[in-house]
Amino acid sequence: MDRLVVFLLLGFACNALGKYGEFIVSSPEMANKINTLNVGWEATVYKQFAGMDWVDAKQLLGSYGAWPKDSPPKVFKQDVAIDIPQSFDARTKWPGSIHPIRNQGACGSCWAFGASGWSNDV
Repeated sequence: MDRLVVFLLLGFACNALGKYGEFIVSSPEMANKINTLNVGWEATVYKQFAGMDWVDAKQLLGSYGAWPKDSPPKVFKQDVAIDIPQSFDARTKWPGSIHPIRNQGACGSCWAFGASGWSNDV
């Protein structure tokens, strides 16, 4: 959660600066500046983000840049001549490999539960 707060704060700072690519996301100077504000948590410099600029950090957050207006979208076509069965049940094909679905409620992290569930099933 702390990492998310740091990224959000840095995002707002980047927006104010207007220089997305030149802004360094994680630096000792930035951590010290945040820590002097006494916001109730402590900013930390993580080595995997050290020296990373805002453009690279946005890609880690699942953000894509704008699609170039002058290039058409790529269309991939592949003719596949295989027989696909009318029905398929992975539970019967691989018993013991497919785990029950977890009740996620309304937490908003369905993508994380789906990814972790998939990795457990592999």
